[in-house]
Amino acid sequence: MNKILLMIYNMLLLLIPTTLNFHGITYAKIVLCYSVFVFLYLILAKKINKTIFHNKTFQYLSIGYFVFFIVVAVTFVMNTIITRKFRIHNFLEVLRVIEYYFVLTNYFMLLTKETFRTFHISLIVLIIFNVIVSFFQFHNIFGLNEQYIEKIAPTQYRTLVNGYPSPRTVGVAGNPNVFGFLMVLLSLYFLYFVLKDYKKWYYYVMYLLTVVCVFQSSSRTSYVALIMSNFCLVVLHFFKLNKQDILKTASVSLILMIVHFSLLFILPDSYTWRMKTLINFGNQKSYQDRLEKNRSNIEKYANYDLNQMIGKQGEFFDNEWLMILFKYSIIGLIAYGSMMLLPLKTIKENKTFVYPIYISLIMANFTYMLMAASFHSYLLFNITMLLTAVSLNIKCLQEERIE
Repeated sequence: MNKILLMIYNMLLLLIPTTLNFHGITYAKIVLCYSVFVFLYLILAKKINKTIFHNKTFQYLSIGYFVFFIVVAVTFVMNTIITRKFRIHNFLEVLRVIEYYFVLTNYFMLLTKETFRTFHISLIVLIIFNVIVSFFQFHNIFGLNEQYIEKIAPTQYRTLVNGYPSPRTVGVAGNPNVFGFLMVLLSLYFLYFVLKDYKKWYYYVMYLLTVVCVFQSSSRTSYVALIMSNFCLVVLHFFKLNKQDILKTASVSLILMIVHFSLLFILPDSYTWRMKTLINFGNQKSYQDRLEKNRSNIEKYANYDLNQMIGKQGEFFDNEWLMILFKYSIIGLIAYGSMMLLPLKTIKENKTFVYPIYISLIMANFTYMLMAASFHSYLLFNITMLLTAVSLNIKCLQEERIE
């Protein structure tokens, strides 16, 4: 049963368009309802391994999430009292934190040595499906984009129809930046297996496919997050203070650098032209406009009183750090950062914690948040929670060799 639950979980996260809204039924509601169902099932069926709650890293994660949840919940209550209005959007922010924690906890409980193979294979199949969808979208094969793309990407479909010269794929995410960062997160999963030397050729292929999808999305923010998080994973995986490991780290980093540099020139220009503009990114108009917006927002924050600040939704933000600052104040910003960083206290004492994966996830998310939003994207943060659960189940990865 646990294997079936994992397969359904993976399908819900990676197959349902995040822009779905069918008579009030949305991606977030489906995932939340399923997460509650799974959690209750595991409790009632007494299939919870209570020893997992003795995992130090999970305990620190739980503490961090509880503190941040309190901040979000208090913000919602204060906003309701001050404005004398029940704002459903603010209430959904409370449910958002609950959903993320359920996803983390359920995956953590479901992932065992016995279930990992099923999880692993189903994840590969679903990613291949997303890769195929991205390829079809980018090249508009059989003119399929005109038939459906506007429905799943109502604000981003124009670059994928009518022979637009610079397409940006959206996958099932409905947004090229979201799809690009989704592939960044998944690339870390396969890069870890490559580095573990499982000697399976398809890990290399899967890693390269996720990287190519980042190019197809033309998301420069995602590409920067890809480079930084991938090299972070390599360094943390190999590096130790001895000559042999230092040389190995340098060698693998050099190989990875050559691979990424080669892709910039091997792939068609339609894939890479936006990434190449990063060389002179500081002078890009879009970058300068975002910097100006950020400066303006920081000035606004400095002049806000408590009544103005509580519950700000921040629709005009490109920078998610500022969005969290406006919505939950400096306390909320500190709580969010602590929530993500607290598990690092257990690196030395918890030998089952794959901290290179987790730190690389943090690196990717923190980088992406400078120009976009990951926490406020249900798809992206649910996948972050999935991979966090994987990083907590190192025994599954070490003992279960996928044939």
